Amino acid sequence: MTEADRHDPVLTIPLTANVAKAWAGLLGSEHQLQSQWTLDRPELSPNLVENTKFAKLRDGGVRIHGVVGTFDVLAPDAMVFYERCRENEVEGEWLKWEGQMHCFPLAWKYGLFEGNEGLRWIVNVLERSVI
Repeated sequence: MTEADRHDPVLTIPLTANVAKAWAGLLGSEHQLQSQWTLDRPELSPNLVENTKFAKLRDGGVRIHGVVGTFDVLAPDAMVFYERCRENEVEGEWLKWEGQMHCFPLAWKYGLFEGNEGLRWIVNVLERSVI
């Protein structure tokens, strides 16, 4: 995560830590939840759920697709999630692109090659996934 933090122009470790705290209700605001969670709750990270939850997804025919840029501070967690899906036989297609930032497929709008290719990959996966 530290390596990606040096390159990610969109997300930073402090920003994502604050987002996690906000989701947990740990940051003060007028919209704060009444109950506060600790940051080790599975409701806050799919990497914290039990394998039985993955089995339910697999048995229900759920497919999980993902796009990961390695210069995204969330990439290490995304790859843990990918491995958990694979180990628990949850099917899906994943694109891992070395040196890309968080949400790089959205950069198609600016004519960036990687953004265009990422968007094309997503569209192709979704088209193949339609029953």
